[in-house]
Amino acid sequence: MFLKIFIRVILVAIVLASIGIGIVDYLKNFDQNECSMTYMYEYPRLIPINLEDDPYFINYKLYLYCEGHFCQKYENLNFKESGLVPILFITGNADSHMQVRSLASVSLDKSKTKYPKKKFLYFTISFNEELSALYGPVIEKQTIYARKCIRKILSLFDQVAEPHRPKKVLVIGNSMGGIVARNILVLSNDDGFDMNSVDTIITKSSPHVRPVINIDSKMAQLYQDMNNFWLNSSENGLKNVVLVSLYGGHRDILVRSGLSNINDWNNQSVATVISSYTPSIPFVWRSIDHKCMAWCREFILTVTRALFDLVDPRTGQVYENKEIRSKILAQHFDGIKKSPKKDKIKIDGHLSTIDEQSNFFYEFNSYNPNEQKYLLFDLSILNNDFDSLFIYTNLNRKYLISFCENIHELHCLNPLDLVSEYGQVIPPLFENRDMSLKVINLNNLIKLKQKYKFLLINIPIRESKAPHQIILKVDWYKMKERFRHLTNELADIELNLFPTFSRLYLPSIKNVFQVYSLEKIAQKSSCDSLLQSEIKNKNFPLLSSCFMVIFNEKHVKQTINSESIQFKSNKIAIKLSKNIEINESIYIEIIKFDPKHLLKSNKKIDIIDINEFKISFKYDFVGTLGQFIRFYGIFFPAFLTSILQFYDIISLRTSSSVSSVFLEHYNKNFKIHFYLIGILISLNFLPTHLETDLEILSSESLNFTFMPLFMHLSSYAILIILSFFITAISFPIKLIVNNIILKILPILSSSNFKLLFRLCSLILFITAYFYSSALAICFLFYAEFLTIVLNKTTNLFDQTKLFFMYFLMVLNVPGLIVWAKSIATFSIQPIGILFEDCALETAQGFVVIVVLNWIKFDVGMMQKFSLSEKIVSLLLFTNLLMTVLYSMINLYRLQFFILAHLLIVFLRPNLKSMKTESDKKKQE
Repeated sequence: MFLKIFIRVILVAIVLASIGIGIVDYLKNFDQNECSMTYMYEYPRLIPINLEDDPYFINYKLYLYCEGHFCQKYENLNFKESGLVPILFITGNADSHMQVRSLASVSLDKSKTKYPKKKFLYFTISFNEELSALYGPVIEKQTIYARKCIRKILSLFDQVAEPHRPKKVLVIGNSMGGIVARNILVLSNDDGFDMNSVDTIITKSSPHVRPVINIDSKMAQLYQDMNNFWLNSSENGLKNVVLVSLYGGHRDILVRSGLSNINDWNNQSVATVISSYTPSIPFVWRSIDHKCMAWCREFILTVTRALFDLVDPRTGQVYENKEIRSKILAQHFDGIKKSPKKDKIKIDGHLSTIDEQSNFFYEFNSYNPNEQKYLLFDLSILNNDFDSLFIYTNLNRKYLISFCENIHELHCLNPLDLVSEYGQVIPPLFENRDMSLKVINLNNLIKLKQKYKFLLINIPIRESKAPHQIILKVDWYKMKERFRHLTNELADIELNLFPTFSRLYLPSIKNVFQVYSLEKIAQKSSCDSLLQSEIKNKNFPLLSSCFMVIFNEKHVKQTINSESIQFKSNKIAIKLSKNIEINESIYIEIIKFDPKHLLKSNKKIDIIDINEFKISFKYDFVGTLGQFIRFYGIFFPAFLTSILQFYDIISLRTSSSVSSVFLEHYNKNFKIHFYLIGILISLNFLPTHLETDLEILSSESLNFTFMPLFMHLSSYAILIILSFFITAISFPIKLIVNNIILKILPILSSSNFKLLFRLCSLILFITAYFYSSALAICFLFYAEFLTIVLNKTTNLFDQTKLFFMYFLMVLNVPGLIVWAKSIATFSIQPIGILFEDCALETAQGFVVIVVLNWIKFDVGMMQKFSLSEKIVSLLLFTNLLMTVLYSMINLYRLQFFILAHLLIVFLRPNLKSMKTESDKKKQE
């Protein structure tokens, strides 16, 4: 017996330790924050803007952000000049409206210094830091107010001349502010809102796919209506809308990438959708946490540059044409400018024709070339075995890399721009934006050679006084030699076996909980060591490493580059954003740079051994635990509830009372859990048309067969700890009550007092119910807790009922907080006047069940109102399975499954009558 208890304690301790380590890893183990701070140059000021008096929105305010002399110029809100572009900034969950400062301040500074004819006016809304992420009615209220603000903003420009008068407002939403921004176009037109007044929406770390935590039915309905509207291909109201979703990667622990990545919406929505991952965005190239999205300088500068390019110089307003807007935004957030199609390109410089295959592997290295140079590669000379082409260069403006169908009179006919079609910007460290690195990698060379005969590369004259190094590397290769599939055991790889470019597929990594650490290891005499010494001497090279590793999640269009952060790390965490299908694979790409392309002086090149590198793969068990918490931690409430429901099924034939308060009950019948686990695993094989939460997980590529096993065991360990804490809390209270209070006041133990206590609790519940249903549920929970603690013996079903009440209270805490915060503005008023009360049905159902239980089991009435044990067991088990199937993601449903369970438990037969019937059968 002791051995069994000891083994169980050890197993629970291991599971709990794993959960704790996973939580710490999830919250702490990611790259350090590499963002620079955004500073203001003048003192900021917010100019309040009055909307029509509406007591419903008395706690919301609209402001115009300004600095310095702009405040004096616009403090009367008298806008007459042309070129003013209004932007509405919508803040997120419990955030301040002052998050607008970084964007607005940088925009104002650029207007002063670079673009005096382009001026952005930033308007921001104060939502009193409401919990918009946790309470659906808040989103609806904020959306209505945002629409009022847009109408008000446009009315401020009535005195601007008609051709230049703003008719649209560009909306930027931070976090849940992005959901409010999208919802602006969804609400009905009963308020007279002009749907054409918003056609460009930029969101930052907004959970577009579904809520992070879906704990009320209003939020679920809002998302369903909103996504149905945006994904309706026949919805004409969105035909001119561009939606941009920007998200920060693994550093964002509040909104994971999968909830913000909406790349696949382009095939379903009339609106144009651009979805970008900040580690992949050119000149950002870093993962950004949720709060930092509001002020990260690299990110803010990129967004600001995109905003200024959106302004049409002819009208001074954002381009009307949807294609132009989407092209500009894609250029800034995807990195490659799509060049217009040309019929021919004139060759107006020195032309060097390369018609010998030995010269096809070309490289160029020069400082400020003084003459324009064209390189022409005759593809007919190239060996037919070569099926791919790789190029890296830092050529930027006034350059071209194109295939030509033919060359006629120094013209490239019907060119194919390889930079636009196949180019990718990669991050340099110490060079400016004008000299960024680009790579071109195409793997359909054989097909292209059937149409195109030449490769033309232009190296222009560098028109800059400052010396800049121009580099170019052309590498032709065979895919079968450069593309490798690593075995299931990822071992160290020596880089001296690899040429300029290579790709390594990682077929063994398929699930989000498989985490590896990739480390670049360099020897003492390596190129990296020399580059680091050059950096210390402030002779800044182009890169800080002679080889670059790019981790590519092609299935979600996300890349992470080893050179993507300012302070370089030799390690890259390989973490997936979603599970990968069987026929897909992630891969890493390795680029080895020629040392003379990186150093400003070639004197030390002889001491470099570029091949003294290797890549090491190490499985990160702690990272696996962190990923498990990140993706599956939200499912714990559903599995905790299912375990409690399971124990009630077991308890139907056990004794009606126990001496222990909580702990003993849930520390028994451990083996029988594996039968339940087997049934839960089998739920993965149900038909796919039932619209279960498991189907949602499968559609997001997050489900796997043994997920219920891990979730159930983890939830059981959590339940043991919860039971222990409740026992620890209740024991001293029980001790004080039994040994001190009841001896002084023995009347407290009488049945009349218990009845009076419950009547008082019921009156208190009804009083609280008229103000906040969530508050009423809290009162009822504490009343039941005290009732159970005061009893010498505890009913097994009362123990689980207390846990269920605790879950109901926690799930409705956001509504209680929203109501409590409103007291400062609206005084004590029923929440129904301010918001829809999402806890209303839960409170009504729960008080009915509690009262029925009092009447049936305490007063002794309604004893005949019962069902047979088999029917009750079947109903309880069916409800258990429905809980797991439909409330893992949609937590708001959990409340209704809990109420259904309590109602079925109320219908259980009396244990004494069950024993009497069994005794009669034995006698017969």
